[in-house]
Amino acid sequence: MRGRSGRGTGRPGIAQIAALSLGVAAVIGPCGALSSRAVAQPRTTDVAAPALERALTRAERDLARGRLSMGIAGLWRAARRAPLDARAPLRLAALLLPGTLGQEPDDGIREAAAAVRAALETAADAPGIEPSMQQQLRLRAAFAQAVAGDPAGAVTSIATRCGRLDAASGDALRVLAAAAVQHDRLADAEGVLDHALRCAGPRDALLADRGAVRLARGRTVEAVDDFREVVRRRPGDVDALRDLAGALLAGGRTSEALTLHGGLAARAPDDARAHLDLARAALEARDLPRAIEAARTALRLDVRDAEPALLLAAAHLAAGARGAAIEAFREALRRRPDEPRAVEGLRALAPDARPDAASAMPDAAR
Repeated sequence: MRGRSGRGTGRPGIAQIAALSLGVAAVIGPCGALSSRAVAQPRTTDVAAPALERALTRAERDLARGRLSMGIAGLWRAARRAPLDARAPLRLAALLLPGTLGQEPDDGIREAAAAVRAALETAADAPGIEPSMQQQLRLRAAFAQAVAGDPAGAVTSIATRCGRLDAASGDALRVLAAAAVQHDRLADAEGVLDHALRCAGPRDALLADRGAVRLARGRTVEAVDDFREVVRRRPGDVDALRDLAGALLAGGRTSEALTLHGGLAARAPDDARAHLDLARAALEARDLPRAIEAARTALRLDVRDAEPALLLAAAHLAAGARGAAIEAFREALRRRPDEPRAVEGLRALAPDARPDAASAMPDAAR
């Protein structure tokens, strides 16, 4: 899980994780296996079983032939007529919920998700339902709650209704944790990821997500532990090493962070990001010559990003090189006009200068 810490990696960030298909919640069951026996057992009292079977068959035939609206309508009618049978609500959840969390749902999506949630909760509360199936229905109902426009409430539902269960879908909970982060519910997100790890085991993505959440909460020691475990499981992985180095730096362990970032920059000499991270770590460690060198390298490798120029300005300021810092701030404005940090830096160092992109441009280029 990224985004909160501002550190990009090759893995999906929070927005991307939150936009993953929610259909995973409709096909992944307790710790990865949906109870097919529970799904296959109709629990119906108000409609004859053969009639329900025919309705479900017709709906699936419509879906297979591309008649999506007719198929959904058929499933919805079946769900309303046989509220104690889990199959129609589960199929509706798979069709209506994918890909919408993390986006602003329109009225149609909200209405459909609210209807699916009601059907799922009705099925989950049916007397005599198998506990593992009840758990999965409630998990899907929480997804529907999120899609209907209440992701924070969905996380609360998971914590209160599913949190004490022995198992849950790790991938599904990972998406809900991402929704919690989006709504600044970091403690809830960590709790959901704790539950997912208890269920699914120490999976790399879950550990990395929890490490990012812990880092965002300022719990750097625990974040380092999570990221170090990912590195142990994936030795040499660039993303894992970068995450660990970032957590070490945030926790004040600058020497270790500098060593890791130095190794990553040496492994990828043409990676501007690696040199930018190295410059940041070196500046934090007060290794100013190394910080300046790394920032210059990042500046050369990425001709558009203003961050290397801003970091170079900070390193020059720390070294007492006022003129070089001014030129670095001007370079940042050439790359990102009206960048507020560069404007403020120029205003402080050169009050008479025009702190805008035009004044930053060299005479020959004006």
